[in-house]
Amino acid sequence: MIEFYRSHLYLFSQGFSLVVYLAGIASLYKYRKSIIIASFLALPHAFYSLMLVPVYWHPNRIMLLGIGIEDFIFTFFTGGLIWFGVLLFLKKKLIIHYYPKQIVFRYFICIIFGISSIFILYFIGINDMLNPFITMILIITIILIYKKAYFLIFLFESLASVLVYTLGLKIALTVWPDLMQSWSWKNLWGISLFGIPVEELAWAFLYGGSWSLTIAFILGIKFNKERNLFKKQRYA
Repeated sequence: MIEFYRSHLYLFSQGFSLVVYLAGIASLYKYRKSIIIASFLALPHAFYSLMLVPVYWHPNRIMLLGIGIEDFIFTFFTGGLIWFGVLLFLKKKLIIHYYPKQIVFRYFICIIFGISSIFILYFIGINDMLNPFITMILIITIILIYKKAYFLIFLFESLASVLVYTLGLKIALTVWPDLMQSWSWKNLWGISLFGIPVEELAWAFLYGGSWSLTIAFILGIKFNKERNLFKKQRYA
């Protein structure tokens, strides 16, 4: 058991995420539906591990169809916590609708765009961390062009994600210093901050910004000051 623990630090480090996630659900119980939606819709992001392991990092994982179960756990918690961060400080400014057809249709659009971007970049030779970085930058740019009012969501959550992720990862590395060996340092940019690869911080900034915007787009989020175009509303 001790050997399993030492060799699967990626799995056990998700304990921090679990505690924070449950605390988030409890503290914003009224908005639990949107947080859980954000968690489940984020799950396809786990498939990025097929491209990034072992080029970017190589943790021991419990494999499932070539993807680690840990990847799905991490993606589930992170996807929900990003939206939790938005709600924590902006919930009084937001109007949240739940229209299943709209959610499915807009999610389908996002999936098609994401897959297309990933494969186009992959086939032109961008098959490392730059692939998700460019894809997320495109998503951020397109959604902000479509909905300039979402800039507040992007600005807040991208910065919040960097701060929270840096703190959480630093704690994890302090508790499990061997986790540092999971990254393929020879393939990275060679820059670290607080002992953390700078790529991780760039990912936190871009993922926090892009996923919060994506969920806002999928749910059709509006700000209180905007004119309500829907006759019926169902809040969180």
